[in-house]
Amino acid sequence: MSHPTIPLTSLDDGALISRRSEMRATLEVLPPNSDAANALAEKYDALNHEFGRRVAWAVDMLLADPEALGNDALETDLYLLREKLREQARG
Repeated sequence: MSHPTIPLTSLDDGALISRRSEMRATLEVLPPNSDAANALAEKYDALNHEFGRRVAWAVDMLLADPEALGNDALETDLYLLREKLREQARG
C-alpha cells in the first residue's frame, strides 16, 4: 500500500488514527530491514510523534481545570500520562 506524503498536521484525528493502523499493518508484512520497511518505519515514527503531540495537547486541556474532571483517580492518571509523554518527547 502506498502512503503519500501528506503533512501530518493537516490530517484530522480519524485520518491520523486510520493512517497509523494502515502503516502498522503494512510494516508487519514487509521484510524486516528492507528498504521499504525502513522507509515506512521512518514515516510511522513521524506519525507516532504527531499522535503523541495530539494526545499531550488533549491531556493538557483536560488538566487545565482538574477540578472540573470531578474524579481524583482520573486526574492522577492524566498527570502520570502527561509526565510519561514529556519523558518520551525528551527522547
